[in-house]
Parts: sequence; structure tokens; C-alpha cells
Amino acid sequence: MANLTVNTWQKVSAVAIVVFVNVLFIGKYAARYIPHPWAHAALYAGLAIIACILWEKKNWRIGAVITILLGIIVVLASVMILKYIPVEKLKVDRWSVIYSFFTELKSGHYPYGAISNMNNSPGPLPVYFAAAYPFYIIGEIAYMPILALGLFIYYMLRKSKREGTDYSFAILLLLFSPFMYWEIFARSTIFFFSLLWFIYAEKLLEGKVDNWKRVLIGGVLGGLLLSTRFVYAIVLCIYGIYLLKQKVKLSYLVSWGITVLVVFGLTILPLYLMFPAEFIKSNPFHTESSSFIPFWCNFLFIPIAIGCGLLAKNSVQGVFFSGMALFLTVLVYFLFRIGADGWHIAFYESSADISYFILPIPFLLGILSKKVEIK
Repeated sequence: MANLTVNTWQKVSAVAIVVFVNVLFIGKYAARYIPHPWAHAALYAGLAIIACILWEKKNWRIGAVITILLGIIVVLASVMILKYIPVEKLKVDRWSVIYSFFTELKSGHYPYGAISNMNNSPGPLPVYFAAAYPFYIIGEIAYMPILALGLFIYYMLRKSKREGTDYSFAILLLLFSPFMYWEIFARSTIFFFSLLWFIYAEKLLEGKVDNWKRVLIGGVLGGLLLSTRFVYAIVLCIYGIYLLKQKVKLSYLVSWGITVLVVFGLTILPLYLMFPAEFIKSNPFHTESSSFIPFWCNFLFIPIAIGCGLLAKNSVQGVFFSGMALFLTVLVYFLFRIGADGWHIAFYESSADISYFILPIPFLLGILSKKVEIK
């Protein structure tokens, strides 16, 4: 696995972005509970940077047993604390979007006509809601991010054992990330789906595309995952460019892309067949483009994806640049909202949803478990 490397600036960039996202969450949400939130955010950033430097210089390691115990403590504590944080009192509605979607669907109504507790329409795509359905039945959406936290720890432990690489800093950085606890207590789902995409992308990038079985399985899974949020098409674009650079057979690449689109289309088709008029009038593509960024901004993301795909020199860098492309996409959205609405409305009144900055996190943490080539 010696060729699976990232260089120093890529590792530093990954840590810096994770710290930046946490600073945003502390600066915004800690203001409800403590004075001087930005001072606390700066303190967090300083401590995180010092910990990162010491971790690298001292070559510290934490064993798997301690890591698992920390994870178990966090999971159990989160479950216990949930009952003291009623989601109805929080100014969030990702949980409500899921509940209203299924309420309308069970009533025989067009589910994308549902309205959340904050007057928002559903934006995610059908597979997103299919994955959320078991948690809706259980009655607690918070188990999605909790499950994702446990899955991340498990996956990194397995990957470390398989590859002989260190995982501990990536796991600890997540466990000490305020945004992760916001995900849990706000009943958010972003980390859950981004983690699935990270695992999918890593398996695709590391695997050899040398037979039709791999092509078709990769295409089917890609189509299903694309039917969660369309923004993840960026990852598929980067993977396609990476395959071209690896001189994979054109027939394999084209077949993979067609399979992704066909499977994606099949997940959307039932909505159109059941509610054709309503679908044309209001659909997840329309909702996501109106709540995320204007349609014309999507053209900015094409060169971002292409550029990131071309920069990737190996599979691990493919994962890193997938995270960078997602981060740059959200940053464009964030800056656009600030320009349109002003800082206070965009940030404090949430015309810009900073939780989208969680989209690239699993990709960026994922490279921190790899051996680093110092250049």
C-alpha cells in the first residue's frame, strides 16, 4: 500500500477544513448557551491544531480497545441525552422533512408536496427516504447519525487492520467534533449518507475495473446512492475522470455511467408514474436547486469536479479530492448566500445551512488513516 499516499499539504488541508467546520458550529450554536462563542471556537481550533502537531511529531497512537471504548461511551451517552433534548424545540427540520414525507405518502398524497415544521418542502431524493424509513418506524431519526458514528469507527478499524495503517487521529477528531453532536441531537442525516458515499468511493477507487461484474455492481450502487442527494454526482464525475486516467476500457466506463443513470432513473420513475402532474410542478430537483443554490451555479461545479479528478494521482488522493470538491461546492453556496442575504441572515438566521459543510467530512477524515508521504 506504499503507493496509496497523500502529500503534506493535502493532509493539512483535510485537518484544517474539519477544524473550520467545527469552528462554524461552535460560533453559531454555542452562542445559545455560553458567552463569547467565537473565543471558544478559537480555543477549540488552537487545541485541535496543537493536538494534530503533537500527534504527528510524537507519533502517538491509541489502541483499538481504547478507541472502541470511547466510541461506546459516546454512543451510549448520546442515546441517554437525546430524551433531554426534544427536537421540536430546536430550529431544525431535517427530521420533520422525513416525517412529513411519509405522512403524505401514507395518506396517498404526493410526498414531495409535504411541508415540514419550518415550512420547507422535501429536497432529498427517493433512496434517501427509503434509507430513513426504518428509523422513522422506530420513531427516532437520531439513530441514523449514531449508527454512522459507530460504522465510521468500525470501518476505520477494519481498514487499519487490513492495510497496516493508523486510524486513531481520524477517529478522535470525529469524536471531539462538535458538529457530530449537533448531527445527533438535531436528528440530522448528512454524515450518515456522506459516510456511505465515502465507503463507496473508496472501494471503487481502490478496486480494479477489470470485469463486467464490478462494472455493473458499481453502477447499480452508484445509481442508488445518487438517489439520495444529487450533489454527490461530483464524486461520480471525479471517479469517471480517474478511470480515464487509469486507461480503463472505454466500454467499461460507458457501461458503468449508463448503469448509474438507468438505476437512478428507475428510483425516480415511480414518482412520475403515480403523480405525473404533481411531479412536473414540484419535484426534488426543483426543491434542491431552489433551497441550495441557483441552477446556473451548477455549471461552476463542473470545472471543480474535472479539476479535482485530474489532480488525483492515486486512489487515496481520489478520495481526498472528492472531499475537496464537495467542500468547494458548499463554500460557493455559503458565499453566495452571504452575498445575497448578508452575513447575519445567512449565518445566524440560517438562510445558509452550515450543516452542508459536513458533506465532505468522511472523505477528509478518511485520508487521515493513511500513511502520509512527506514531500
